[in-house]
Amino acid sequence: MNDENRAKNKKLFRILLLLFAASYLMSNGPGVLLVNRPVLLAGIPLLYLWGLGWAVVQIGLILYAYFRIWRHEIEPGTTGPGVSGKAEEAGS
Repeated sequence: MNDENRAKNKKLFRILLLLFAASYLMSNGPGVLLVNRPVLLAGIPLLYLWGLGWAVVQIGLILYAYFRIWRHEIEPGTTGPGVSGKAEEAGS
């Protein structure tokens, strides 16, 4: 991996880390305000929907980081998004 890709990955990692930290703080949310309200959306308490929504955001950030950054570090045969080393070997 060249220095330009490494710098891009480092910048992307920092952005994703800040977004994940913000989503983690938001997942705890305004619990006291939501607990004391018997508001239901689609039959589900608003507090549960709040936590579930932020959990989906966190899972999305983790999956995005995996496919854009970590996958290429873990799997030595992969060279970039959507390209595997095995496919390159089979084609040559």
